[in-house]
Amino acid sequence: MNKYWVAFKTNLETHLEYRLNLFLQTIGVLIFFIGLIILWTAIYNGKTTIGDFTLNEMITYLFLSGIIYGYGLYTSAGDEMDFWIKWGTLSPWLTKPFSVPIYWFIFDLTRRFFNLIAGLIAFFILFIFISKYLILDVSILTVFLVFFTMILGGILSYLIFYPISLLAFWIEQTWGIRFVLRTIVNLFTGAIIPLSLLPGLLQKIILVLPFKYIIYFPVQIFLGKIPTSQIVYEIMIELVWILLLLTISIIVYNNGVRRYTAVGG
Repeated sequence: MNKYWVAFKTNLETHLEYRLNLFLQTIGVLIFFIGLIILWTAIYNGKTTIGDFTLNEMITYLFLSGIIYGYGLYTSAGDEMDFWIKWGTLSPWLTKPFSVPIYWFIFDLTRRFFNLIAGLIAFFILFIFISKYLILDVSILTVFLVFFTMILGGILSYLIFYPISLLAFWIEQTWGIRFVLRTIVNLFTGAIIPLSLLPGLLQKIILVLPFKYIIYFPVQIFLGKIPTSQIVYEIMIELVWILLLLTISIIVYNNGVRRYTAVGG
């Protein structure tokens, strides 16, 4: 376990070296969500509600989505995996008493940790200006459930991208596939528009997929739009998705490593 803690600290130091990139990325996300808040405020234009959202609920929804966005959607292990597999960096690690998949997960975890901290700081500045429009009257249980589902959502997000990144064992570059997947995930997580406002058929399709658990689900819990019994049910479904994707990831990784070693990687 100590070796993984060392890996975590080493990766923290690595990400700190690129803090300017993190700063620019965070500012970009902040500006994007400020734009969304302004846009939705204009769309309401005196309306009391749109769908099942009041204006204050929509502003709160977008504010929380912005905080979760960097943590939930920015994954960095894919590029690292591409490099390791393509340039042979993986080879010596396969002979060590060290789990490569766990290392990649730790690498991604540290990036998400930085994204979350940076997001909290950036959106606190926004909070100062829009706090009177936010819905903040929530229970301790609700806050706990939001953080718990955020953690699960981060794991789920990683496992959605991880098997795609493992295709580097078979193809030269996975960046393009991951970019397309990220675009789809951005839309299907409900980060830009609450999924309940989407057209009926599209909404039904998206809601049976795992993407909603990354952003839409924890934010809806915060807003009190999901009954407790439904929250428990949805968490169970989310855990099933995590186990399913983990199983797929293990199978893909094991087959990939066999191919990698067979061709002299």
